[in-house]
Amino acid sequence: MAPSIIDIDQTVLRNHPVFRVCDPGELEKIETSKKVVEFQKEKPIFMRDDPAEAIFCLCRGTAKILKYNPWKKSEQLIYLAKEGEVLGLSSILSQPTYPYTAIPLDTVQGYFVPRADIVQLMEKYPRLSLRIMKHVCLEIETVERQISSLARKTVSQRVAEVLLTLYNRFGTDPHQHLQIKLSRSELAELANTTPLNLSRTLKQFQRQGILLVGRNQIQLLAPSRLMELSG
Repeated sequence: MAPSIIDIDQTVLRNHPVFRVCDPGELEKIETSKKVVEFQKEKPIFMRDDPAEAIFCLCRGTAKILKYNPWKKSEQLIYLAKEGEVLGLSSILSQPTYPYTAIPLDTVQGYFVPRADIVQLMEKYPRLSLRIMKHVCLEIETVERQISSLARKTVSQRVAEVLLTLYNRFGTDPHQHLQIKLSRSELAELANTTPLNLSRTLKQFQRQGILLVGRNQIQLLAPSRLMELSG
């Protein structure tokens, strides 16, 4: 059961590096005036090409970010957003619609801040526009670098890199199981491979003593080996 939304700490903007140029008291007034909402697993927070009327401050849970792949002619999982992140920020500057789809991987709680509130902040704090622009450029650069990196690597290298990223970003429990639970198809999508190739690679890693595979669980026995294998 997800924690009560009454217990949500509405401080995402105040803790986000982009908004450090703004007065914390002003951000507090904006954030605490917003209603916290909850999205169940797989219920979209927003869809690609929906009108970008607000940003979403993610307080609890994890959201899948899916971007349209023109070669596959479908949306592809490219990123996992976790608590403390702001979704839809790239739309504030110029785009009238969201450039990607955000879907909860598990129960997600957070709150929307209307575009008008952010525009008012940008008018009051001119440096905010530049910080948002830099943040968006960095996001784009990171995704492009990730796609380019995966395109040059073998399946084994790609799977190792994805597992290492999940390990570094989400951590493990006391038994070294990855904290984040992904389906085989989701994991395969992140590694830009097929579920069949993913399964073969995980079995190969298991034979090498790098990990153990369970039902929707991966136990990392030798994370340092993933670094070596990721190339």
